Amino acid sequence: MNTVLTTNGYIYVGLGNGVMWRCDSNNANACHTFNTLPAPINKLIAANAYIYAGLNNGQMWRCDPNNFNRCDKFNTLDSPIKTLLWANKYIYTGLDNGEMWRCDANSFNACSRFNALGNSIVGLGATGGYVYATTEEPYWTELGFSNYYGYLWRCDPSVRDACVKVSLPLHDMYQAEARSLAVAPDGALYVGDAMSGVVYRCSKDTSIPCSVFRSFDSNDGWSPAPPINAMTISNGYLYIGFGAPYMSEFGVRTSGRCPLNNPGACEVFFNGDSSGVSQMSIPYDTMNLKQAYIGEDSRCSVQGDTQKQLCLPYVQYLSKEARPALMLTVKNGKLYNSQGVLFDTTYADPSVVPNGGNAAIFVMDTAGNIYASNVHPKTLFRQSSFLAGQPVTAVGELKVEQGVIKGINNCTTSYESQPNMDMAAQVLLMLDRQGYMDQPPYTSCPITL
Repeated sequence: MNTVLTTNGYIYVGLGNGVMWRCDSNNANACHTFNTLPAPINKLIAANAYIYAGLNNGQMWRCDPNNFNRCDKFNTLDSPIKTLLWANKYIYTGLDNGEMWRCDANSFNACSRFNALGNSIVGLGATGGYVYATTEEPYWTELGFSNYYGYLWRCDPSVRDACVKVSLPLHDMYQAEARSLAVAPDGALYVGDAMSGVVYRCSKDTSIPCSVFRSFDSNDGWSPAPPINAMTISNGYLYIGFGAPYMSEFGVRTSGRCPLNNPGACEVFFNGDSSGVSQMSIPYDTMNLKQAYIGEDSRCSVQGDTQKQLCLPYVQYLSKEARPALMLTVKNGKLYNSQGVLFDTTYADPSVVPNGGNAAIFVMDTAGNIYASNVHPKTLFRQSSFLAGQPVTAVGELKVEQGVIKGINNCTTSYESQPNMDMAAQVLLMLDRQGYMDQPPYTSCPITL
């Protein structure tokens, strides 16, 4: 969300006045105007090395995250775009008229209607192989319009018009405006209520009732209750954007963040703009190739090999056209290779970890595509081979039996991690978003490589 993500640690914020901010996630005061779009920004997402913005005038814009004021109009729909989601290689759009459209992330003006939910779609998320949506349904009394019902829907992404309403047990259904939705790496759904200032935590197991994750109230200085307009999750935090800043005993507040494991420890994130936050999105962090390996496809990078006996041929880099042959996909909750066969590492090359058995090497790119190879001779095909030395959003080894992940680590000799990067969360979230059936066992690399 830096080839598309070379600017690691940034948060992109969409404002109600059409301005997009770029903020340092570790410095609450380091926000700068990044782009200015022609209408209020209702949603931001990162996909395919770009940032996509859904606007209140029905337009979708595609922006280069590495350059200021570099955006192009990508699609135009006939209703305000309230929310966006990138999943299963598509961009899903939730419209104010209750329609859900599905768009090709690689082509301009390539959208088609996918579902119709009847009322304004204000939140989208993906987990467990399903697309989830939150809607606002007007509540009418004898005296006229009163407020909104908040509903959660579950949609099958493989079939058009296949959504089921899931009851959302908020404390006051007729006062619930479920405007924002965020999905955690463990598959939990966080729903923000714009009316009450309450964040709910819901399980993807719809038989388990939703529970209150955090209620912003006067007990800790959050008074009046802030309208929760936007949420996103990164590095163990739930970031929350308020629909309009407001005065409290602590001053003007625009956004906060809460540790997922400690909702009582929420804090102000940044303050001050009169437009409020309409949506926020955090891009994938990336790892860059270590300096010692730059140019390894054309020179010797094996340290200590003075005679260059281990260097020839040099490390193989794949072209963009060759990469799809090694891409993994999730079908029916399991991993498949590009030939449609269940992926299996039983006869893979040995792990780089001593006594680690057989394992495939893998990387994930900035678009969330996962590539893996069972064959990886050390001096010929490395983790850097998949993306030709470009930055990755996850890297390591996989052990898989008939499509079921038995182990996944972050062991790498080629890439350099940065402080506070949660690469494990990024690949696990993507697997879950594509419908992988379980939580893969993830362990950090036990040795220094």
